[in-house]
Amino acid sequence: MILEINIMIKTLSKPKKRLSDKYRWILTKKQGKNLNEHIKQMREEWDDEALSLRTW
Repeated sequence: MILEINIMIKTLSKPKKRLSDKYRWILTKKQGKNLNEHIKQMREEWDDEALSLRTW
């Protein structure tokens, strides 16, 4: 029981990894910027589509 509690405490107290740390060195800086721009554009398109669907 004590071992289980210690394991839970260690698991819960671990700092969360940021996505930028997790995926560091997988994408180049240029690829990361392009991906961010693509995501931004997609979100804007989704927002525009959602607004146009509300006007029906």
